[in-house]
Amino acid sequence: MSSPGKKYLHVFATFAKGGPQRRAIELMHRLGKGIQHQVVPMDGRFDALDLGVKGLDLEVIKAPAGPFPLRLMRMRSLLRCEDPDLLLTYNWGSIEWFLAARLAGQSAHVHHEDGFGPEEESARLPRRSWFRRRLFRRLSALIVPSRTLERIAETEWGMARDRLHYLPNGIELDRFKPVDRVAGDGITFGSVGGLRAVKNQSLALQAIAACPPEIRLLLVGDGPDESSLRRRSQELGLEGRVEFVGVMADTAPAYARMDAFLNSSRSEQMPIAVLEAMASGLPVVATDVGDVKQMLHPDNQPFIVHTGDEKAMAAAMQHLAGDDSTREDLGRKNRARAEAEYDADVCYGKYLDLYRRLTR
Repeated sequence: MSSPGKKYLHVFATFAKGGPQRRAIELMHRLGKGIQHQVVPMDGRFDALDLGVKGLDLEVIKAPAGPFPLRLMRMRSLLRCEDPDLLLTYNWGSIEWFLAARLAGQSAHVHHEDGFGPEEESARLPRRSWFRRRLFRRLSALIVPSRTLERIAETEWGMARDRLHYLPNGIELDRFKPVDRVAGDGITFGSVGGLRAVKNQSLALQAIAACPPEIRLLLVGDGPDESSLRRRSQELGLEGRVEFVGVMADTAPAYARMDAFLNSSRSEQMPIAVLEAMASGLPVVATDVGDVKQMLHPDNQPFIVHTGDEKAMAAAMQHLAGDDSTREDLGRKNRARAEAEYDADVCYGKYLDLYRRLTR
């Protein structure tokens, strides 16, 4: 247990619902009593509070505003006033806090890099890479959840090995577990995640439209693309085949309704939803992004398709839909891999050990 009276200041590009936010809240709970958590969402969104912060000593602080020089001075003042024992920043949207931390003399600073926005899907922007090379070297630690990001951090950003930490996401195996699936009159693929451009659910809709009518789609989540996705579903004639479930604070019951999982993202590193599907005993059809192929059992890898290839995705879905034994076999193997590699107690224990070691 961490020493009582410690304060952790978390700066997020957004505290909207997403994988990094879910992980951060889980880690806050695991850190236990005696830690005061302060969250600064740079975009003003704090929807992720709905993901279960009851019992936490947590305060949301409004992000400093104004022109850049004034904003930076306000960040420095906030750091000096709050005097956190550990500063934790998340992704590119928090980059200004690197400068504020230097100005404030904040020495204990851990940064989490979980992936890239749409503007860096195919390649990193040179200007941002330059800033990363200059600023990341002063970190106490850089945490990345995928081997892909680990390679980028080392080769492109020049991150020293002793401060670069590959810490994969974990999954609560007792919460997400296989269920007996009752044979019905169709096969349901499911997707869990924000309805936004990078998740590319429009590809999933196009793939479903190319499949026989007994193949259905369950979309769990909400986001800015919901209206356009609903319109696209109607245009493709998918009434009755696509269900928009909305946000679920506990997504475990959603996986129990699926026969297979579908990930259509254009950019990911180590998606927590894929881990949840694996732990739930599901086979996975997914785009070849980040570490997804390495996460799954090797026998599931033939169902990984090139990003944006709707024909290949539809073919993979139809293959699984027509083969009950393959679905069951891959589901068992993915569950076993989740148990062996991604147990939350083990994976998140490494996060906690690092946080506690670096806490001032």
